[in-house]
Amino acid sequence: MRTFLILGALFFFLHSSWAPTWGQYVANWGLLLAALGWLGGMSSKSKIRYQRNRYYDNDYYDQQHR
Repeated sequence: MRTFLILGALFFFLHSSWAPTWGQYVANWGLLLAALGWLGGMSSKSKIRYQRNRYYDNDYYDQQHR
């Protein structure tokens, strides 16, 4: 939560009048890249994991078929 607040404060600072002129571009691109990274992480978690078949993928199969 603290990291989120710090990044939010940095974003608002870069959009303020105290920031350099390129601050808005850095804030917008940073926000876009963070959103893409977050969405990429979400999509990688939605993949179906490989599930082992206990009869064919471990020692049980080897012991039964010698």
